[in-house]
Amino acid sequence: MPKPLEKLKKRWNIQHNREILIILLVFALTGTSTVYLYSFIKKWVGITPDTFFLFKLVAFIFLALPLYNILLILWGKALGQGVFFRRFVRQFAERMLPFLRKQKK
Repeated sequence: MPKPLEKLKKRWNIQHNREILIILLVFALTGTSTVYLYSFIKKWVGITPDTFFLFKLVAFIFLALPLYNILLILWGKALGQGVFFRRFVRQFAERMLPFLRKQKK
């Protein structure tokens, strides 16, 4: 097996090659689903190509990123990797929002 896949298996603490395939599939489905659903959300919120860039950026941060994380957990659960993706999203949230980190005693 190629070394990059072995590194992923070690980093993600997974045992089988099939799990790598499922995890990569979940990332692909989540990205595609987010782009598709965000296009509807933009229309609903009223974002057009003429909308001020800063507003579009803030809307993306507060709408698309949470949507991505929710879809990541849903797709992961649907494809049998719910535990992995709940942990993945929690780690992502702790990095983005440091106040969510557990305090060390």
